[in-house]
Amino acid sequence: MKTVRFFLGLITIGFVLNACKTKCGDQHLTPAFVGFASADLDTIILKKYAKGSNAQDLIDTTVITNQTAVYFPSNDTTVIDMNVVSGENAYLNPNYDWQLYIPAQRLTVSITDIVSPQRQENCYDCGCINSITSFLQNGQLITSPPYSFSSFLLFISK
Repeated sequence: MKTVRFFLGLITIGFVLNACKTKCGDQHLTPAFVGFASADLDTIILKKYAKGSNAQDLIDTTVITNQTAVYFPSNDTTVIDMNVVSGENAYLNPNYDWQLYIPAQRLTVSITDIVSPQRQENCYDCGCINSITSFLQNGQLITSPPYSFSSFLLFISK
């Protein structure tokens, strides 16, 4: 009798765990600036647009500096983590279209059509990520870019 109860308990736990699903977090893009001087990157203006609006429906504008983001310089490349200070996935996520403007170079980089299939996982697998599979950078399709667990590197060359 105890054996039957034990197995029934295991089956019940299995059903509960399989029924409990959670939405996975969204991956974001992390810009890696290649060939820029540090003075070029002291100010970056980031604009957030409604997805698919062709940069017509501006939602928000943010000024990124070394006070509001973390800069990681290495040789000729500077990686800027814009989300680490805010503590949330607020910037360059797949829910919007984006423009990065570098005033020192008068350079605008447009990021649109970010594709990130949404999925759900079992509750006990809470570290799941909706991976970015592609995006358009200045109209050019980028697929399978180098990535880390929570972000893809977005390479921007001078």
